[in-house]
Amino acid sequence: MNPSVHMRWDNLLFLHWPVDPGAIRSLIPAELDLNDGRAWNATSTG
Repeated sequence: MNPSVHMRWDNLLFLHWPVDPGAIRSLIPAELDLNDGRAWNATSTG
């Protein structure tokens, strides 16, 4: 197997920010897992 993406921990970026659950509830088919009443959006890049 030949991986097409190579990443290292020193060049990764993880972003997390709170989102109003009402704003995304219709976009998520599964039950939202809330933390302190907030949904969280997360993304990463490398």
